Amino acid sequence: MLASKLAAASTRRSSAAPSMKSVSIADDAQSEAPSEAPSKLSVLNRRASGWGSLASKMKTQKPAKRYENTYKIDPEKEELFDCAKVQQFVRDIIATRLKGQGYSGNLCRNLASNLSDVIKGRVKKMGFPRHKLIVHTIIGEKLRHDLQVCSRAVWNDKTDNHVTVTYENESLYAVVTIYAVYFE
Repeated sequence: MLASKLAAASTRRSSAAPSMKSVSIADDAQSEAPSEAPSKLSVLNRRASGWGSLASKMKTQKPAKRYENTYKIDPEKEELFDCAKVQQFVRDIIATRLKGQGYSGNLCRNLASNLSDVIKGRVKKMGFPRHKLIVHTIIGEKLRHDLQVCSRAVWNDKTDNHVTVTYENESLYAVVTIYAVYFE
């Protein structure tokens, strides 16, 4: 602190005009002006305290949980994807959400995205552990066109499955496909 005050006083003396009076170290120590620039020491203390708070945050983080391998290759009977149960559930959701809905490009784009999220969340809650779910939703205007949807995948017939549900009203159609892939 004393070194910084000496440096400040010598700078003031050398750059002062002849009509200004020079400031001594004793006067400067007695009357600290709050508007002066912060000293190098206080800046270093603030920087050090920033690193200290960062280090303390790093210490308080909990380590990630580590699970042991189960070495399960096939799911249990209760864990298999139940297509009939999911299909009926999705039919009910689509019927309630799209009943009386008219087609609008912007509205149906958001509706398809939201419908996919809702279906995926609710099917996850149905309790199919270790299954990765993919929900593909198409909503289109019902005019004089045809639509054919097809997909291919390489998967295990014993553990992986899919469900497709279609819905139509006066102005639109919807096709929802859910893929459930077992994750070992």
